[in-house]
Amino acid sequence: MPGPRFPGRLILATRGAVPRSVLEAIVAQVSRLFALEVSLPAHPLSIPGQQDAWQGSQLLANWVTSLLERLYGDFDAMSLAVVTDDITIPVMRYVLGQAQMGGRHAVISTARIGGGNLEERASKLAVHEVGHLFDLVHCEDPVCAMFAVVSMQELDRRTSLLCRYCTADLANARCLRNKD
Repeated sequence: MPGPRFPGRLILATRGAVPRSVLEAIVAQVSRLFALEVSLPAHPLSIPGQQDAWQGSQLLANWVTSLLERLYGDFDAMSLAVVTDDITIPVMRYVLGQAQMGGRHAVISTARIGGGNLEERASKLAVHEVGHLFDLVHCEDPVCAMFAVVSMQELDRRTSLLCRYCTADLANARCLRNKD
């Protein structure tokens, strides 16, 4: 039985001083590739200093996606948080992003991707994590947006586009999930 319909909207939430140019780059890539209407909330995310949100000085990515669920779970939309904090999950030292596979909420961090390519790198991360929301898995093609990266060199080599296999998987997932 198919899962819930894919919403046609993405809420792009922020925490920290995310440059407008980064948000514009993300909106351009995500809206074009996934045919989503992207909106930005009027206020940035408020994340308290409570202990369960943090692991040392790093923000827990799963905590952020849970916050997004609490804030936007009743909306007919997916959500993506762009944070300037370094993020992690309990089993890794750090992550660049995290998504609920086939779910509705994801987070990316700009903390480790700075430099002259910030807009391009952030939009690549956003496409990758939103791809997971559309049930796309990691790809073996090193230039596909769904390739799992472990270094800045791999991120820079990767494009913000899907390979033909991931494009077909996206079309198939949309078809299966959006049947009445």
